[in-house]
Amino acid sequence: ISIRAMLGEAIPKELYPEDEDVLSLSAALWADNLLGSLDGVQVQKLSDEQKAGLTGKIAACANSNGGFGWFAGMNSSPIITAVLLERFSGMGAACPEEIARLLPAAVSYLDREMFSRQIRPLWCGGLSLAQYLHVRALYPSVALDTGDLTRREFRKAVREYLVPSDEAGLNGLVFAKARRLSTLHALLSDDAGIRLAKEIGITVMTGRRLSGSLARDIESLSQYAEKHVSGGFYYPNAVMPWRGLLESELYAHSMLCKLMESCGRTEIAEGIRLWIMVQKETQKWEADPGYIEALATVMQGSEETLATRVIALTATRELPFEAIRAAGNGFTVEKEFYLNGKRLADGDTLHVGDRLTAIYKIWNEENRSFVRLSVPRNAALR
Repeated sequence: ISIRAMLGEAIPKELYPEDEDVLSLSAALWADNLLGSLDGVQVQKLSDEQKAGLTGKIAACANSNGGFGWFAGMNSSPIITAVLLERFSGMGAACPEEIARLLPAAVSYLDREMFSRQIRPLWCGGLSLAQYLHVRALYPSVALDTGDLTRREFRKAVREYLVPSDEAGLNGLVFAKARRLSTLHALLSDDAGIRLAKEIGITVMTGRRLSGSLARDIESLSQYAEKHVSGGFYYPNAVMPWRGLLESELYAHSMLCKLMESCGRTEIAEGIRLWIMVQKETQKWEADPGYIEALATVMQGSEETLATRVIALTATRELPFEAIRAAGNGFTVEKEFYLNGKRLADGDTLHVGDRLTAIYKIWNEENRSFVRLSVPRNAALR
Protein backbone atom coordinates (compact mmCIF):
# COMPACT_ATOMS: atom_id res chain seq x y z
CA ILE A 1 0.00 0.00 0.00
CA SER A 2 1.32 3.48 -0.85
CA ILE A 3 1.88 6.19 1.75
CA ARG A 4 -0.81 8.25 -0.02
CA ALA A 5 -3.32 5.38 0.33
CA MET A 6 -2.34 4.90 3.98
CA LEU A 7 -3.09 8.58 4.57
CA GLY A 8 -6.51 8.19 3.00
CA GLU A 9 -7.30 5.41 5.46
CA ALA A 10 -5.91 7.33 8.44
CA ILE A 11 -7.86 10.57 8.00
CA PRO A 12 -10.95 10.71 10.23
CA LYS A 13 -14.15 10.74 8.18
CA GLU A 14 -16.00 12.95 10.64
CA LEU A 15 -14.40 15.93 12.38
CA TYR A 16 -17.23 17.23 14.55
CA PRO A 17 -16.31 16.38 18.17
CA GLU A 18 -18.37 14.33 20.58
CA ASP A 19 -17.07 16.22 23.63
CA GLU A 20 -17.68 19.81 24.71
CA ASP A 21 -14.24 20.61 26.15
CA VAL A 22 -12.32 23.42 24.49
CA LEU A 23 -9.48 21.13 23.35
CA SER A 24 -11.85 18.87 21.39
CA LEU A 25 -13.75 21.85 19.99
CA SER A 26 -10.60 23.64 18.83
CA ALA A 27 -9.08 20.42 17.46
CA ALA A 28 -12.09 19.97 15.16
CA LEU A 29 -11.91 23.55 13.89
CA TRP A 30 -8.14 23.30 13.47
CA ALA A 31 -8.33 19.92 11.69
CA ASP A 32 -11.02 21.19 9.32
CA ASN A 33 -8.74 24.03 8.26
CA LEU A 34 -5.62 21.86 8.15
CA LEU A 35 -7.06 19.05 6.08
CA GLY A 36 -9.17 21.34 3.91
CA SER A 37 -6.06 23.10 2.61
CA LEU A 38 -4.51 19.87 1.28
CA ASP A 39 -5.06 18.49 -2.21
CA GLY A 40 -6.63 15.07 -2.71
CA VAL A 41 -8.04 14.79 0.82
CA GLN A 42 -11.49 13.23 1.07
CA VAL A 43 -12.98 14.30 4.39
CA GLN A 44 -16.42 15.44 5.47
CA LYS A 45 -15.89 19.18 5.90
CA LEU A 46 -17.64 21.10 8.65
CA SER A 47 -20.65 23.09 7.55
CA ASP A 48 -20.81 26.85 8.15
CA GLU A 49 -23.38 26.19 10.85
CA GLN A 50 -21.12 23.67 12.59
CA LYS A 51 -18.16 26.08 12.40
CA ALA A 52 -20.24 28.85 13.93
CA GLY A 53 -21.34 26.53 16.71
CA LEU A 54 -17.78 25.47 17.49
CA THR A 55 -16.57 29.07 17.41
CA GLY A 56 -19.25 30.18 19.87
CA LYS A 57 -18.51 27.32 22.27
CA ILE A 58 -14.75 28.03 22.17
CA ALA A 59 -15.32 31.73 22.80
CA ALA A 60 -17.50 30.82 25.79
CA CYS A 61 -14.44 29.17 27.40
CA ALA A 62 -12.55 32.49 27.47
CA ASN A 63 -12.48 34.22 30.86
CA SER A 64 -12.25 37.87 31.86
CA ASN A 65 -8.51 37.55 32.61
CA GLY A 66 -7.89 36.57 28.97
CA GLY A 67 -7.12 32.90 29.56
CA PHE A 68 -9.16 29.88 28.49
CA GLY A 69 -10.62 27.22 30.74
CA TRP A 70 -11.05 23.55 29.87
CA PHE A 71 -14.84 23.94 29.86
CA ALA A 72 -16.95 27.09 29.89
CA GLY A 73 -17.07 28.47 33.43
CA MET A 74 -13.83 26.81 34.58
CA ASN A 75 -10.78 28.76 35.72
CA SER A 76 -8.20 29.74 33.13
CA SER A 77 -5.34 27.31 32.51
CA PRO A 78 -1.94 28.37 31.10
CA ILE A 79 -1.32 25.03 29.33
CA ILE A 80 -4.78 24.96 27.71
CA THR A 81 -4.42 28.61 26.68
CA ALA A 82 -1.01 27.84 25.16
CA VAL A 83 -2.38 24.89 23.15
CA LEU A 84 -5.17 27.06 21.75
CA LEU A 85 -2.77 29.87 20.86
CA GLU A 86 -0.54 27.45 18.97
CA ARG A 87 -3.46 25.92 17.07
CA PHE A 88 -5.04 29.23 16.10
CA SER A 89 -1.68 30.62 15.06
CA GLY A 90 -1.39 27.69 12.66
CA MET A 91 -4.76 28.59 11.14
CA GLY A 92 -3.53 32.05 10.13
CA ALA A 93 -6.13 34.15 8.32
CA ALA A 94 -8.61 31.25 8.49
CA CYS A 95 -9.00 31.74 12.24
CA PRO A 96 -12.59 32.95 12.90
CA GLU A 97 -12.79 36.64 13.72
CA GLU A 98 -14.73 35.97 16.92
CA ILE A 99 -11.76 33.96 18.22
CA ALA A 100 -9.02 36.12 16.69
CA ARG A 101 -10.26 39.06 18.77
CA LEU A 102 -9.65 37.05 21.95
CA LEU A 103 -6.07 35.97 21.19
CA PRO A 104 -4.14 39.15 22.19
CA ALA A 105 -5.75 39.01 25.65
CA ALA A 106 -4.85 35.31 25.89
CA VAL A 107 -1.21 36.14 25.08
CA SER A 108 -1.21 38.84 27.77
CA TYR A 109 -2.65 36.31 30.22
CA LEU A 110 0.34 34.01 29.58
CA ASP A 111 2.68 36.97 30.11
CA ARG A 112 1.14 37.76 33.49
CA GLU A 113 1.25 34.08 34.49
CA MET A 114 4.99 33.92 33.70
CA PHE A 115 5.70 37.13 35.62
CA SER A 116 3.46 36.24 38.54
CA ARG A 117 5.01 36.08 41.99
CA GLN A 118 3.38 32.67 42.42
CA ILE A 119 4.43 30.54 39.45
CA ARG A 120 1.99 27.72 38.78
CA PRO A 121 3.67 24.27 38.85
CA LEU A 122 3.72 22.17 35.67
CA TRP A 123 1.53 19.46 37.20
CA CYS A 124 -1.15 22.10 37.82
CA GLY A 125 -1.31 23.39 34.25
CA GLY A 126 1.69 25.71 34.41
CA LEU A 127 4.19 26.35 31.62
CA SER A 128 7.95 26.04 31.58
CA LEU A 129 10.00 28.95 30.25
CA ALA A 130 10.70 26.97 27.06
CA GLN A 131 7.00 26.24 26.46
CA TYR A 132 6.06 29.85 27.12
CA LEU A 133 8.69 31.27 24.75
CA HIS A 134 7.75 28.78 22.03
CA VAL A 135 4.13 29.96 22.04
CA ARG A 136 4.96 33.63 22.77
CA ALA A 137 7.20 33.85 19.70
CA LEU A 138 4.16 33.08 17.53
CA TYR A 139 2.59 36.42 18.57
CA PRO A 140 5.46 38.95 18.43
CA SER A 141 3.18 41.90 17.61
CA VAL A 142 1.37 41.65 20.98
CA ALA A 143 3.04 43.96 23.50
CA LEU A 144 4.75 42.23 26.42
CA ASP A 145 2.65 42.50 29.60
CA THR A 146 4.93 42.14 32.63
CA GLY A 147 2.91 44.12 35.17
CA ASP A 148 4.92 45.89 37.87
CA LEU A 149 7.46 43.10 38.34
CA THR A 150 11.14 43.34 37.54
CA ARG A 151 12.31 41.43 34.46
CA ARG A 152 15.99 41.13 35.33
CA GLU A 153 16.01 37.43 36.26
CA PHE A 154 13.64 36.60 33.43
CA ARG A 155 15.82 38.36 30.83
CA LYS A 156 18.90 36.53 32.11
CA ALA A 157 17.12 33.17 31.90
CA VAL A 158 15.97 33.96 28.34
CA ARG A 159 19.52 34.76 27.22
CA GLU A 160 20.92 31.60 28.80
CA TYR A 161 18.24 29.55 27.05
CA LEU A 162 18.04 31.11 23.58
CA VAL A 163 21.59 32.38 23.00
CA PRO A 164 23.96 30.59 25.41
CA SER A 165 27.42 32.15 25.24
CA ASP A 166 29.63 29.06 25.66
CA GLU A 167 27.94 25.81 24.62
CA ALA A 168 24.52 25.30 23.07
CA GLY A 169 23.53 23.02 25.96
CA LEU A 170 20.50 20.70 26.08
CA ASN A 171 22.76 17.80 25.12
CA GLY A 172 20.72 14.68 24.45
CA LEU A 173 17.43 16.55 24.90
CA VAL A 174 16.17 16.27 21.35
CA PHE A 175 12.72 17.78 21.76
CA ALA A 176 14.05 20.60 23.93
CA LYS A 177 16.45 21.51 21.10
CA ALA A 178 13.63 21.29 18.56
CA ARG A 179 11.41 23.60 20.61
CA ARG A 180 14.24 26.12 21.00
CA LEU A 181 14.95 25.94 17.27
CA SER A 182 11.26 26.54 16.53
CA THR A 183 11.28 29.57 18.87
CA LEU A 184 14.40 31.01 17.23
CA HIS A 185 12.92 30.42 13.77
CA ALA A 186 9.74 32.29 14.72
CA LEU A 187 11.62 35.24 16.27
CA LEU A 188 13.78 35.61 13.14
CA SER A 189 10.80 35.45 10.76
CA ASP A 190 10.04 39.20 10.81
CA ASP A 191 10.88 42.55 12.39
CA ALA A 192 8.24 42.12 15.08
CA GLY A 193 10.01 38.96 16.23
CA ILE A 194 13.32 40.79 16.49
CA ARG A 195 11.65 43.54 18.55
CA LEU A 196 10.15 40.93 20.89
CA ALA A 197 13.56 39.26 21.26
CA LYS A 198 15.02 42.61 22.33
CA GLU A 199 12.21 43.14 24.82
CA ILE A 200 12.72 39.76 26.49
CA GLY A 201 16.45 40.29 26.96
CA ILE A 202 18.54 39.83 23.79
CA THR A 203 19.42 43.49 23.26
CA VAL A 204 22.91 43.35 21.68
CA MET A 205 23.41 42.07 18.10
CA THR A 206 19.97 40.48 18.38
CA GLY A 207 19.57 39.07 14.88
CA ARG A 208 23.16 37.85 14.66
CA ARG A 209 23.03 36.05 18.00
CA LEU A 210 19.67 34.43 17.25
CA SER A 211 20.93 33.27 13.84
CA GLY A 212 24.10 31.83 15.34
CA SER A 213 22.15 29.89 17.97
CA LEU A 214 19.73 28.65 15.31
CA ALA A 215 22.56 27.40 13.08
CA ARG A 216 24.09 25.44 15.98
CA ASP A 217 20.77 23.79 16.82
CA ILE A 218 20.13 22.84 13.18
CA GLU A 219 23.51 21.16 12.92
CA SER A 220 23.07 19.39 16.25
CA LEU A 221 19.58 18.11 15.47
CA SER A 222 20.72 16.89 12.06
CA GLN A 223 23.33 14.74 13.79
CA TYR A 224 20.81 13.29 16.27
CA ALA A 225 18.64 11.85 13.46
CA GLU A 226 18.98 8.09 13.00
CA LYS A 227 17.93 5.75 10.21
CA HIS A 228 15.15 3.40 11.26
CA VAL A 229 15.34 -0.33 10.55
CA SER A 230 11.95 -0.18 8.77
CA GLY A 231 12.81 2.89 6.71
CA GLY A 232 13.09 6.65 7.10
CA PHE A 233 14.63 8.75 9.86
CA TYR A 234 13.58 9.22 13.47
CA TYR A 235 14.83 10.66 16.75
CA PRO A 236 15.25 8.00 19.46
CA ASN A 237 13.82 9.08 22.81
CA ALA A 238 12.67 12.44 21.45
CA VAL A 239 10.14 12.76 24.28
CA MET A 240 11.01 10.59 27.26
CA PRO A 241 9.25 9.83 29.50
CA TRP A 242 6.89 12.80 29.93
CA ARG A 243 3.71 13.08 27.89
CA GLY A 244 1.45 16.10 27.71
CA LEU A 245 -0.55 18.46 25.51
CA LEU A 246 2.59 20.10 24.16
CA GLU A 247 4.85 17.05 24.42
CA SER A 248 4.53 13.69 22.66
CA GLU A 249 6.55 11.63 20.16
CA LEU A 250 4.14 12.50 17.35
CA TYR A 251 4.02 16.20 18.20
CA ALA A 252 7.83 16.32 18.42
CA HIS A 253 8.45 14.51 15.13
CA SER A 254 5.93 16.72 13.30
CA MET A 255 7.78 19.76 14.60
CA LEU A 256 11.17 18.26 13.71
CA CYS A 257 9.97 17.41 10.20
CA LYS A 258 8.84 20.98 9.51
CA LEU A 259 12.00 22.44 11.01
CA MET A 260 14.33 20.18 9.03
CA GLU A 261 12.46 21.03 5.83
CA SER A 262 12.50 24.77 6.46
CA CYS A 263 16.23 24.59 7.20
CA GLY A 264 17.12 22.68 4.04
CA ARG A 265 17.51 19.19 5.56
CA THR A 266 14.97 17.67 3.18
CA GLU A 267 16.36 14.12 3.36
CA ILE A 268 15.72 14.00 7.10
CA ALA A 269 12.30 15.65 6.73
CA GLU A 270 11.13 13.12 4.14
CA GLY A 271 12.58 10.30 6.25
CA ILE A 272 10.55 11.43 9.27
CA ARG A 273 7.39 11.36 7.13
CA LEU A 274 8.08 7.73 6.23
CA TRP A 275 8.78 6.84 9.86
CA ILE A 276 5.52 8.44 11.04
CA MET A 277 3.46 6.34 8.65
CA VAL A 278 5.28 3.09 9.41
CA GLN A 279 4.88 3.67 13.15
CA LYS A 280 1.20 4.47 12.70
CA GLU A 281 0.64 0.86 11.66
CA THR A 282 1.81 -0.48 15.03
CA GLN A 283 0.76 2.26 17.45
CA LYS A 284 -2.62 3.70 18.39
CA TRP A 285 -2.00 7.37 17.72
CA GLU A 286 -5.53 8.47 16.89
CA ALA A 287 -6.01 9.85 20.41
CA ASP A 288 -2.72 11.79 20.35
CA PRO A 289 -3.19 15.61 20.25
CA GLY A 290 -0.62 15.76 17.43
CA TYR A 291 -2.29 13.13 15.21
CA ILE A 292 -3.98 15.43 12.68
CA GLU A 293 -0.94 17.70 12.42
CA ALA A 294 1.26 14.65 11.81
CA LEU A 295 -1.00 13.50 8.97
CA ALA A 296 -0.94 16.98 7.45
CA THR A 297 2.85 17.05 7.77
CA VAL A 298 3.13 13.77 5.87
CA MET A 299 0.71 14.97 3.18
CA GLN A 300 3.00 17.91 2.44
CA GLY A 301 5.82 15.53 1.55
CA SER A 302 7.38 14.99 -1.85
CA GLU A 303 5.70 12.96 -4.58
CA GLU A 304 8.40 10.33 -4.15
CA THR A 305 7.56 9.94 -0.45
CA LEU A 306 3.80 9.78 -1.03
CA ALA A 307 4.29 7.18 -3.76
CA THR A 308 6.47 4.98 -1.54
CA ARG A 309 4.85 1.59 -1.04
CA VAL A 310 4.84 -0.28 2.27
CA ILE A 311 4.54 -4.06 2.12
CA ALA A 312 2.65 -5.94 4.84
CA LEU A 313 3.21 -9.70 5.01
CA THR A 314 1.42 -12.37 7.03
CA ALA A 315 2.14 -16.10 7.20
CA THR A 316 0.69 -19.09 9.04
CA ARG A 317 2.50 -22.36 9.68
CA GLU A 318 1.71 -25.35 11.89
CA LEU A 319 4.57 -26.99 13.82
CA PRO A 320 5.00 -29.44 16.69
CA PHE A 321 5.07 -27.48 19.95
CA GLU A 322 8.74 -28.29 20.66
CA ALA A 323 9.73 -26.89 17.25
CA ILE A 324 8.12 -23.49 17.82
CA ARG A 325 10.65 -20.71 18.40
CA ALA A 326 10.00 -17.60 20.40
CA ALA A 327 9.28 -14.46 18.34
CA GLY A 328 8.47 -10.96 19.44
CA ASN A 329 8.56 -8.36 16.64
CA GLY A 330 12.17 -7.43 17.29
CA PHE A 331 11.72 -7.82 21.03
CA THR A 332 12.92 -10.68 23.23
CA VAL A 333 12.89 -11.42 26.97
CA GLU A 334 14.98 -14.12 28.64
CA LYS A 335 14.81 -15.28 32.28
CA GLU A 336 17.69 -16.89 34.15
CA PHE A 337 17.83 -18.19 37.75
CA TYR A 338 21.04 -18.17 39.80
CA LEU A 339 21.92 -19.85 43.13
CA ASN A 340 25.06 -18.61 44.89
CA GLY A 341 26.27 -17.06 41.64
CA LYS A 342 25.82 -20.25 39.58
CA ARG A 343 23.20 -20.40 36.87
CA LEU A 344 20.60 -23.10 37.44
CA ALA A 345 19.97 -25.73 34.79
CA ASP A 346 17.21 -28.30 34.28
CA GLY A 347 17.59 -31.09 36.87
CA ASP A 348 19.30 -28.99 39.57
CA THR A 349 17.93 -29.63 43.07
CA LEU A 350 16.64 -26.81 45.28
CA HIS A 351 16.04 -26.87 49.02
CA VAL A 352 13.68 -24.98 51.29
CA GLY A 353 15.35 -21.72 52.26
CA ASP A 354 17.52 -21.37 49.15
CA ARG A 355 17.71 -17.78 47.90
CA LEU A 356 17.57 -17.40 44.14
CA THR A 357 18.39 -14.45 41.93
CA ALA A 358 16.19 -14.00 38.85
CA ILE A 359 17.73 -12.04 35.96
CA TYR A 360 15.59 -10.81 33.08
CA LYS A 361 17.41 -9.90 29.86
CA ILE A 362 15.46 -7.61 27.54
CA TRP A 363 16.65 -7.05 23.97
CA ASN A 364 15.04 -4.64 21.55
CA GLU A 365 16.09 -3.67 18.03
CA GLU A 366 14.79 -0.10 18.35
CA ASN A 367 13.99 2.50 21.01
CA ARG A 368 10.59 2.19 22.67
CA SER A 369 8.83 4.83 24.70
CA PHE A 370 7.60 2.44 27.40
CA VAL A 371 8.19 -1.20 28.28
CA ARG A 372 5.97 -3.03 30.78
CA LEU A 373 7.29 -6.35 32.06
CA SER A 374 5.22 -8.84 34.07
CA VAL A 375 7.33 -11.35 36.04
CA PRO A 376 5.18 -14.14 37.49
CA ARG A 377 7.04 -16.60 39.78
CA ASN A 378 7.26 -20.34 39.36
CA ALA A 379 5.28 -22.53 41.76
CA ALA A 380 7.03 -22.90 45.19
CA LEU A 381 9.02 -19.65 44.72
CA ARG A 382 8.03 -16.78 46.98
